Amino acid sequence: MKHLLFFAFLIMQMALEAQESSISGSVRNEASGEGIPGVTLLLTPGEHWAVTAADGSFNFPQLKAGNYHLEVTALGFESYSAELQLKEGEEQKLLLRLNEDIYKLPGLEVSGISLTNGMTGSYALPGNGFYLSPKRVQAFRDFDIGLRPNIGMRGTGSERSQKITIMEDGVLAAPAPYSAPAAYYFPTFARMYSMELLRGSSQIRFGPYTTGGAINLISTPIPAVMKAGLSMEGGSYGFHRLHSFAGNSHKNMAYLVEGHFMGSNGFKRLPGAESTGFEKSDFLAKVRFNTAPDRRIYQSITLKAAWMSENSNESYLGISEADFEHDPFQRYAASARDLMQAEQRQLSALYKLILSKNAEIAAVAYRNDFSRNWYKLDKIIVDGEALSISRIFSEGERERQALYIARGDSSGELLLKANNRSYVSQGIQANAAFSLRSGKFRHKWLIGSRLHYDRMDRFQQRDRYRIDQYVLYLTDKGAPGSESNRIVSALAWSGFMQYTLRFKGLTLVPGLRLESSRNSKMDYGPADPDRSGEDLQENHNHAFAWIPGIGMDYQMKRGYSLFAGVHRGYSPPGTQAGARPESSVNYELGLRKSEGLFQSQLTLWLHDFSNLLGSDLAASGGSGLLYNGGAVLARGAEFNISYDLRGRSRHGAALPVSLIYSYTKAHFLNSFESDYEPWGTVQAGDELPYIPTHTLTLQSAWQSATTRLELRFNYQSAMRSRAGSGPLMPSYATEAHFTLDASVHQRLNKHFTIYLSGNNLTNSVYIAARRPAGVRPGAPRILRLGLSADL
Repeated sequence: MKHLLFFAFLIMQMALEAQESSISGSVRNEASGEGIPGVTLLLTPGEHWAVTAADGSFNFPQLKAGNYHLEVTALGFESYSAELQLKEGEEQKLLLRLNEDIYKLPGLEVSGISLTNGMTGSYALPGNGFYLSPKRVQAFRDFDIGLRPNIGMRGTGSERSQKITIMEDGVLAAPAPYSAPAAYYFPTFARMYSMELLRGSSQIRFGPYTTGGAINLISTPIPAVMKAGLSMEGGSYGFHRLHSFAGNSHKNMAYLVEGHFMGSNGFKRLPGAESTGFEKSDFLAKVRFNTAPDRRIYQSITLKAAWMSENSNESYLGISEADFEHDPFQRYAASARDLMQAEQRQLSALYKLILSKNAEIAAVAYRNDFSRNWYKLDKIIVDGEALSISRIFSEGERERQALYIARGDSSGELLLKANNRSYVSQGIQANAAFSLRSGKFRHKWLIGSRLHYDRMDRFQQRDRYRIDQYVLYLTDKGAPGSESNRIVSALAWSGFMQYTLRFKGLTLVPGLRLESSRNSKMDYGPADPDRSGEDLQENHNHAFAWIPGIGMDYQMKRGYSLFAGVHRGYSPPGTQAGARPESSVNYELGLRKSEGLFQSQLTLWLHDFSNLLGSDLAASGGSGLLYNGGAVLARGAEFNISYDLRGRSRHGAALPVSLIYSYTKAHFLNSFESDYEPWGTVQAGDELPYIPTHTLTLQSAWQSATTRLELRFNYQSAMRSRAGSGPLMPSYATEAHFTLDASVHQRLNKHFTIYLSGNNLTNSVYIAARRPAGVRPGAPRILRLGLSADL
């Protein structure tokens, strides 16, 4: 009897299993056809969920027959949904294709907004371009790239990122890109969705700086369906971060709200208990009104408002080399009151008109207001002489006395400057794209124009302090405007036209940009804080330039393509009389291969400067002037390769490996004397300062459906801190350094992910810079633990 019951149960179980159904398939990139790992699929009713494997495959086993709703979401791709009907015993197979989510522009991509048109688009550029996808942004959680990063490209110099075009959502992001490009502001990278970088001839669309390259930071897009996200983390040195957003799209209206908060106690130490950390807050809101997507002519307007506030206890003052050897992360007592307070507000209205799949227009009106007051140590008084902080590390008795006072080892008098400035940047820009096909030829025209105004208002003062027993006491309050009292402004018009011709595997992209700007300076002088104009000194400078360029891409067999380009490099000259625009002729030649899981690119470039500009920053003890550096030759090579070893994995896991390397050399072609401190006495053949010869990043990962491990190895060679030739002198150079980063992400369920990341795990100590005043260390080991939720 027992045996009969057992067999009856077994037969019933087999009958039930025979009636069970399943849904399986794969999710692929619409443009490249490659499988997309890490895609979340939600099947309701029943709350079934799955995550795609390394090859994009997924499986929902043991389902009951019935009707289901499928929701598909992937970071960096448009959402997808479908209604499914499943029969008894059916094994339904699905092939889902997702489009990259850049700006959600159907048809043409208005290239005045997007630099690369996403990961797939970057592989076909007639130049060197790179798209940092949302997934790559999330990989190491590298949210703190510095409050004020110094970014340079291809021999342009890196100080204050003033030689590259920086944008957010296609709009100029610098507080005053024409009149005062060296302002201290960089969009909060931690709240960004993705990033684009473009070098080569195609970047002439994105002036005014066309020499090194253009960066476009893409903010969180409005989601296509109801979506909310929350992430929070804590880490070394009191680091903390909270990021949240929520949004939805309806038929004719969509919205997004976002908040981001980040701070740290700082890894440097003052003699007292004062903080060396920062607090930074960002808020953003977007709302879009649009016609129905199925209308023959599509129109939309997107309103964006953002606000940023920062308080950072940062200083311009470094330390001596001897003190670095003793304690590289110390701060001198004289810098205890140094504090940056900043606030930024953005407003923009973006209008899109899509006439057809071959014609579309985008126009945006924008205004950015930025104000900041960096209150910091400026000079040290010794025997009645005020020495700038850049001098106290020089040889000399007075300089030694000033260094003792800066440390707090001796009592003395200090001058602290309230570097109070406000900025306005506003304008309107429009871009249009048209395309047509004639036989085997495809044509595309891009036309753009921008009218822009920006202004910087300096209204600064110096206060006198006495330092005694490592404590600062205010002894004399300066009058506002008594140190610097001037306004600089620029009114600029620019336009570009670019034509693309495609015939079989050949793409030709000639283009022309025009830059015209009138720069003005009104210096009221320290004796006229009311700005009556009694001692007004005015200066005007007009710049006009034609900036041509042409790029070429030739698609060969087996995934190879050859690209080349030549264009003019340009930087506006500012308001100083006698300063000429920076001008160069830039050449580029490259070879890339993109085939399945393998990608590589090699680029050779050369910049022939007829005039290089150097900026002697007033905040570091200079005069705030621009200096003509004359003829310079910069050259280099860029190489990257990536390959997914998933074919060798026994568990179907992704095993991506990538290597990025760059080589750069830049030297003067003429001899001259300069008051610009990093140049000084220059001989023909001297190399430019602060340009690393070698940089290398090696990265590898292991990824399953729910777990990802990342390792990253970084190397940067030493840089000169002053122009020179021959072997590097340690006292006039930074130090070569290696760092190791790692991260691990574990998907807990369909909503939650926990992650642990670490930077500089070997705790390497090195001299990262010697400007603006003294030696500065790189960041030590920093660990962070976080939790993110997608709702």
